[in-house]
Amino acid sequence: MTTQPDLILATAHIIRDHHAAHGRQVTVRAEAIVSVNGRASHRLIDPEVDLASEHHRIGAKSWLFPPPDR
Repeated sequence: MTTQPDLILATAHIIRDHHAAHGRQVTVRAEAIVSVNGRASHRLIDPEVDLASEHHRIGAKSWLFPPPDR
């Protein structure tokens, strides 16, 4: 799941909804480190962003870091 940010966001929403059903408000953050095609590892998601409050949308996502230069 680490290389699929849409699944990470969906999981954050499941966690949020589960806790909301029990009357709790939570913040969901993720620390995802990836390495693609043998490149150096880098952080994929900004760990300071509350994914529970982010919305699914098409296009650029401010909570994703761009891949590093080669």
